[in-house]
Amino acid sequence: MKRSELPEGIEIIDNREKCVVIGCNKVGQHMGQYRKDGSVIRRATCDMHHGLRYNIGGWEYKQYRKDYCENKDGRLGFECTATIIMQLMLDVDHIDGNPENNSQENLQTLCKNCHAYKTWVNQDGLTEGRKTLKEKRKLANQ
Repeated sequence: MKRSELPEGIEIIDNREKCVVIGCNKVGQHMGQYRKDGSVIRRATCDMHHGLRYNIGGWEYKQYRKDYCENKDGRLGFECTATIIMQLMLDVDHIDGNPENNSQENLQTLCKNCHAYKTWVNQDGLTEGRKTLKEKRKLANQ
């Protein structure tokens, strides 16, 4: 919701949510959107850190993305037969499920289907790494 669309009498409260990058005290990047109470919706990172992640062509680990699904060797228990026609069909997967472990040995390129299967089977969304990141963001927003 834009400021101009806010109902009369609603005060705009600017939540000063800090960037989640350790040591950064800047405010999270304004996303141009507002909550129902009129407060600003901000990214988890400031504009500088958000920009740095994208200025190198994607998240820092995406530099290791290959142009094929590595499950064609059957590493997930079946051989991938997807025909990859564009890079958007591929994801970089963290083998151990920890999104902060960006070592090259922990990264593999999977097509969207294989990535979804691997994430579901290994319950990667529930790993300690994701919980820790969620808690860091929550603390940064308080």
